[in-house]
Amino acid sequence: MGIETTSHQPKSARSQTVAAIVPGIGACLAIALIAAWLGSRLPLIGGAVFAILIGILVANILRMAPVTKPGITFCSKKVLPGGDHCAGRRLKPGPGLAHRA
Repeated sequence: MGIETTSHQPKSARSQTVAAIVPGIGACLAIALIAAWLGSRLPLIGGAVFAILIGILVANILRMAPVTKPGITFCSKKVLPGGDHCAGRRLKPGPGLAHRA
């Protein structure tokens, strides 16, 4: 049972795949919301740093349930790179970041 869904899979197999990743996506979403809230309260640190710290704490102290593994893997392989791409497109070098020869 994989995370990838293709059009040749039967509808029941696709729904089972989606159902398998929902708990992990929910866990990632909860961490993201908490991190975003903390980042808005402490903008100097930022939400991304809080997300990393919360993820480390949860992974090492709380030990996520095995049922969340497929969704967490999906988020780390598919969602996170997309977010990095979007964040990178928003960054524009200002006068302090200009290359000097």
